[in-house]
Amino acid sequence: MPNLSIFAIPAYWVLSMAPHAYAIGLIKKANNGRWDNTNPRSSNWDDTLRKSTPAEVYGRFTRAEAAHNNGLENLPLFVGAILAANLAKLSTRDVNTFAAAYLGLRVVYTLLYINVTRNRSSFWRTGIWIEEKEGDMGYRDVCIVELGKATRGLIGVVGQAEKTEFFCSEVPRGT
Repeated sequence: MPNLSIFAIPAYWVLSMAPHAYAIGLIKKANNGRWDNTNPRSSNWDDTLRKSTPAEVYGRFTRAEAAHNNGLENLPLFVGAILAANLAKLSTRDVNTFAAAYLGLRVVYTLLYINVTRNRSSFWRTGIWIEEKEGDMGYRDVCIVELGKATRGLIGVVGQAEKTEFFCSEVPRGT
């Protein structure tokens, strides 16, 4: 089976950028093609958009931008998990499965983030986020432990039921 997990990294980046492209297209359509690309994060431009755009469109715009920012904020965690899994030489099937599942959850999360408008329904998004993070954090921790085992000469990893301790066991010290 080919290792496709590395391709999940640019795929994740595209998934993170898609809500931003959608948000700009949405707001331009609602403002006769106007978009201030010179300073799109200025509070003056935001006030202009808020006043000149229907509340429903502006709300969808801000949720899409928030989904975009959330994707970029979580990108390092995903990249770390994928790289650690590959460095630890974990099963290609397992790494590919993790990457595909995470990307799938990310798509669902992003769609919910943009489209959910009621507080009661927003907890579906939170549930997907928790599932996504549990998978990411748990898998990343497994990858780090396996990576530690694979590089035992430099780094010793002691796993315990409640915690994992990292210590340098055979690293030469300067004298």
